[in-house]
Amino acid sequence: MNIIGRNLSTAGNVFALVAYGSITPPFARLMFAAFDDGTIVWSGDRTQGGAPYFTAAIGRDRLLDALAGLESDGLFSELPLVNFGVPGSECSSFIVRKGEKAFKLDACHELFEASGKCVAEHHEIVPLGTGQRFQVLSRQPNDYIFFRMIWLELRRMMENLIPGTEQHCEGQLEMLHAEFRWLPELGEPKR
Repeated sequence: MNIIGRNLSTAGNVFALVAYGSITPPFARLMFAAFDDGTIVWSGDRTQGGAPYFTAAIGRDRLLDALAGLESDGLFSELPLVNFGVPGSECSSFIVRKGEKAFKLDACHELFEASGKCVAEHHEIVPLGTGQRFQVLSRQPNDYIFFRMIWLELRRMMENLIPGTEQHCEGQLEMLHAEFRWLPELGEPKR
């Protein structure tokens, strides 16, 4: 498996989820990446990202089948999607590329909602108080519900690509000029 210096933003075929922030200092953490040759790398924490990381080979055909399914569902068409982020906060992004076709979806809802104490509405983050998350979400506009549905579909596909066997690996996600690059540490993989 060759995972040296993979650019997630310009790769021919890639399916990735990253977390990043523009706060000082800027940071980036990998949650999941499936590369053109069928190599995948994922974090043990697929909400926040970061170490420990694992890797496996799922085969190029499996990745291409997943990307073809997304294309068939219309992911690369002109979807009426709005990215839902909070300026200056930590965000997550799905980066999906199939040849020349590309799709990127930014969000902050998972990171804010991970505590269970707040919910991301279409225009702000609100404390749950005595409310329940599903009740709050049921009052959101259709475009926001559509956005959340696409996000969950991409998450479901990501989880389905992760096999039951893995090797531990070391590395880091580099963010430079809005591009993401996976940089593994060289050496023998840990078991």
